[in-house]
Amino acid sequence: MISDQQVEFFRTFGFLPLREAFSPEEMDAISRTFDDMLEKDREGQPFPGEQRQALYGIAERHPLLTELAADDRIYTTVERLLGPGFHWLCSEGNLYVGETEWHPDGSRLNFPPMKVSLYHGLPAGDPRLAPPAVSRGAEAH
Repeated sequence: MISDQQVEFFRTFGFLPLREAFSPEEMDAISRTFDDMLEKDREGQPFPGEQRQALYGIAERHPLLTELAADDRIYTTVERLLGPGFHWLCSEGNLYVGETEWHPDGSRLNFPPMKVSLYHGLPAGDPRLAPPAVSRGAEAH
Protein backbone atom coordinates (compact mmCIF):
# COMPACT_ATOMS: atom_id res chain seq x y z
CA MET A 1 0.00 0.00 0.00
CA ILE A 2 1.31 3.43 -0.85
CA SER A 3 1.35 6.23 1.67
CA ASP A 4 -0.58 9.50 1.64
CA GLN A 5 2.75 11.23 0.92
CA GLN A 6 3.24 9.07 -2.19
CA VAL A 7 -0.29 9.88 -3.38
CA GLU A 8 0.44 13.58 -2.90
CA PHE A 9 3.74 13.20 -4.79
CA PHE A 10 1.85 11.61 -7.68
CA ARG A 11 -0.79 14.33 -7.69
CA THR A 12 1.91 17.03 -7.66
CA PHE A 13 4.37 15.60 -10.19
CA GLY A 14 2.26 13.18 -12.25
CA PHE A 15 4.40 10.12 -11.62
CA LEU A 16 5.38 7.83 -8.78
CA PRO A 17 8.59 5.78 -8.78
CA LEU A 18 8.29 2.54 -6.82
CA ARG A 19 11.82 1.23 -6.53
CA GLU A 20 12.34 -2.44 -5.74
CA ALA A 21 8.60 -3.19 -5.67
CA PHE A 22 9.51 -6.65 -6.97
CA SER A 23 12.37 -8.83 -5.75
CA PRO A 24 15.40 -9.43 -8.00
CA GLU A 25 14.18 -13.01 -8.49
CA GLU A 26 10.74 -11.83 -9.56
CA MET A 27 12.23 -9.29 -11.94
CA ASP A 28 14.53 -11.97 -13.41
CA ALA A 29 11.50 -14.20 -14.10
CA ILE A 30 9.53 -11.28 -15.57
CA SER A 31 12.51 -10.24 -17.73
CA ARG A 32 13.11 -13.79 -18.99
CA THR A 33 9.44 -14.14 -19.91
CA PHE A 34 9.47 -10.74 -21.62
CA ASP A 35 12.64 -11.56 -23.58
CA ASP A 36 11.35 -15.00 -24.59
CA MET A 37 8.08 -13.54 -25.85
CA LEU A 38 9.79 -10.84 -27.89
CA GLU A 39 12.23 -13.39 -29.33
CA LYS A 40 9.27 -15.60 -30.30
CA ASP A 41 7.65 -12.55 -31.93
CA ARG A 42 10.88 -12.16 -33.97
CA GLU A 43 10.60 -15.86 -34.89
CA GLY A 44 13.81 -16.68 -33.00
CA GLN A 45 15.92 -14.08 -34.77
CA PRO A 46 18.22 -11.83 -32.75
CA PHE A 47 17.06 -8.28 -32.10
CA PRO A 48 18.68 -6.21 -34.88
CA GLY A 49 18.52 -2.99 -32.88
CA GLU A 50 17.59 -0.87 -35.89
CA GLN A 51 14.10 0.12 -34.76
CA ARG A 52 11.84 -0.35 -31.79
CA GLN A 53 10.16 -3.72 -31.38
CA ALA A 54 6.68 -3.56 -29.84
CA LEU A 55 4.49 -6.48 -28.87
CA TYR A 56 0.97 -5.37 -28.05
CA GLY A 57 -1.08 -7.39 -25.59
CA ILE A 58 2.05 -8.92 -24.05
CA ALA A 59 0.62 -9.29 -20.54
CA GLU A 60 -2.49 -10.98 -21.88
CA ARG A 61 -0.37 -13.66 -23.60
CA HIS A 62 1.43 -15.19 -20.61
CA PRO A 63 0.11 -16.12 -17.14
CA LEU A 64 3.11 -14.67 -15.28
CA LEU A 65 2.58 -11.29 -16.91
CA THR A 66 -1.22 -11.46 -16.67
CA GLU A 67 -0.93 -12.03 -12.91
CA LEU A 68 1.02 -8.76 -12.58
CA ALA A 69 -2.11 -6.74 -13.36
CA ALA A 70 -3.84 -8.25 -10.31
CA ASP A 71 -0.77 -8.19 -8.07
CA ASP A 72 -1.48 -5.92 -5.10
CA ARG A 73 1.77 -4.04 -5.66
CA ILE A 74 0.32 -2.83 -8.96
CA TYR A 75 -3.45 -3.14 -8.60
CA THR A 76 -3.85 -1.48 -5.21
CA THR A 77 -1.37 1.24 -6.17
CA VAL A 78 -3.29 2.12 -9.32
CA GLU A 79 -6.60 1.88 -7.45
CA ARG A 80 -5.32 4.22 -4.75
CA LEU A 81 -4.19 6.73 -7.36
CA LEU A 82 -7.18 6.54 -9.73
CA GLY A 83 -9.92 5.28 -7.43
CA PRO A 84 -12.04 2.14 -7.65
CA GLY A 85 -13.53 1.14 -10.97
CA PHE A 86 -10.53 1.99 -13.15
CA HIS A 87 -10.26 0.22 -16.53
CA TRP A 88 -7.41 -1.91 -17.89
CA LEU A 89 -7.03 -1.15 -21.59
CA CYS A 90 -3.99 -2.99 -22.84
CA SER A 91 -0.38 -3.95 -22.33
CA GLU A 92 2.68 -3.46 -24.49
CA GLY A 93 6.23 -4.81 -24.41
CA ASN A 94 8.96 -2.76 -26.05
CA LEU A 95 12.62 -2.98 -26.92
CA TYR A 96 13.68 0.58 -27.62
CA VAL A 97 16.42 1.86 -29.90
CA GLY A 98 18.05 5.23 -29.29
CA GLU A 99 16.31 8.06 -27.52
CA THR A 100 12.55 8.02 -27.11
CA GLU A 101 11.18 11.53 -26.98
CA TRP A 102 8.50 12.30 -24.44
CA HIS A 103 5.04 11.60 -25.77
CA PRO A 104 1.63 11.31 -24.13
CA ASP A 105 0.31 7.87 -23.36
CA GLY A 106 -3.35 7.56 -22.75
CA SER A 107 -6.64 7.44 -24.48
CA ARG A 108 -9.40 9.56 -25.86
CA LEU A 109 -11.85 7.83 -23.54
CA ASN A 110 -13.53 9.71 -20.74
CA PHE A 111 -11.33 8.58 -17.84
CA PRO A 112 -7.80 9.40 -16.69
CA PRO A 113 -5.03 7.33 -18.29
CA MET A 114 -2.18 5.74 -16.36
CA LYS A 115 0.87 3.87 -17.58
CA VAL A 116 2.57 1.25 -15.41
CA SER A 117 6.14 0.40 -16.43
CA LEU A 118 8.62 -2.14 -15.11
CA TYR A 119 12.33 -1.47 -15.58
CA HIS A 120 15.00 -3.99 -14.69
CA GLY A 121 18.73 -3.82 -14.39
CA LEU A 122 19.20 -0.07 -14.48
CA PRO A 123 20.75 1.73 -11.51
CA ALA A 124 18.76 4.36 -9.64
CA GLY A 125 19.15 7.75 -11.30
CA ASP A 126 19.81 6.30 -14.77
CA PRO A 127 18.06 8.62 -17.25
CA ARG A 128 16.69 5.60 -19.09
CA LEU A 129 14.36 5.05 -16.12
CA ALA A 130 12.07 7.84 -17.35
CA PRO A 131 9.13 7.55 -17.48
CA PRO A 132 9.03 6.44 -13.87
CA ALA A 133 7.50 3.23 -12.60
CA VAL A 134 3.98 4.63 -12.56
CA SER A 135 3.19 7.65 -14.68
CA ARG A 136 0.09 9.47 -15.72
CA GLY A 137 -1.00 10.65 -19.14
CA ALA A 138 -0.21 13.95 -20.79
CA GLU A 139 -2.41 16.07 -18.55
CA ALA A 140 -0.08 15.50 -15.60
CA HIS A 141 3.09 16.71 -17.37
